[in-house]
Amino acid sequence: MNKIKLSILSLGIFFASAAIAQDQKPQMTKEQRMEKHMDHLASELSLTEVQKEQITVLNKSTLEKSKKVRNDASLDEAAKKEAMKAVRVEKKAEMSKILSDEQALKLKTLKQERRANHKKGDAKKNAKKECSSAKKDGTKSCCEKKDQKTDQRPAVK
Repeated sequence: MNKIKLSILSLGIFFASAAIAQDQKPQMTKEQRMEKHMDHLASELSLTEVQKEQITVLNKSTLEKSKKVRNDASLDEAAKKEAMKAVRVEKKAEMSKILSDEQALKLKTLKQERRANHKKGDAKKNAKKECSSAKKDGTKSCCEKKDQKTDQRPAVK
């Protein structure tokens, strides 16, 4: 009996560790993420080699400026927020000098798409939270309400 319990326990531990190991992705360094981002931008915006180099330099200087702002103990939170906003505005102005009008428009479109996709993800998470909290409260969840609406539709012949 003890051997059976021990073997079941060891199998459980084995499968749990395998599941955890599968979920872990290798972590990229900041430089690797910046390089990946630059490759993505270069392909999406059809950047020239000169533009890639200029944007890389701009990104590094922006990163340094934002680090200085974050690490400046003399600034309060509001001042840090303003300083970070100024850094972003400066970067945007420099990017507009580097990119052509067509590339700038494409970059703006890409950012809008990314924001929209991010908001969709947030909406899905919030909907799941609402459904799970409604189940705990005993009220009808949004999923159940949708099911009721679909049940009330007349059958199509």
